[in-house]
Amino acid sequence: YAAPQGGFKPRPPREWSQGTKSGAAVLFKDPSYKFNNLGVTVTPVKVGSLREFATVEQAAEKLVSFEKAKESTMQATVNQLAERTSQEGELFYDFDYSLETTRGNKRVLSTVCIRNNKLYIANGQYFCGDACVDDSAEILAAIRASLETFSVD
Repeated sequence: YAAPQGGFKPRPPREWSQGTKSGAAVLFKDPSYKFNNLGVTVTPVKVGSLREFATVEQAAEKLVSFEKAKESTMQATVNQLAERTSQEGELFYDFDYSLETTRGNKRVLSTVCIRNNKLYIANGQYFCGDACVDDSAEILAAIRASLETFSVD
């Protein structure tokens, strides 16, 4: 998949179908459970780079604070953080966190990048019930693999 207007390329799991969601540039859904998904949002920002915005740790704190402020969130826990640089030299921040919500438990994997004053967020959600600590879950692995190949133009 390549965005029609250019700018980014996600590689969703092969069997996932394209859908729509308000605010998302693109969304892909797991055919076995529609609430498992992978989406991309693109938002104009005033900063030119992730480093201008925050360190990966500071960004994670802001992300968790935002999640905790939602009425449906009971608990938000960061599992893993990472910085990586793409082959093209773009800096990405990767987040893996768990949410306990009134709508169920989920793992969220995100990768973010700022390029040309646009914030690109590729976000995958896995509704995991009581299995959120299971890093070997097949859906979680598929989402992680997709996010590792996410690129911006």
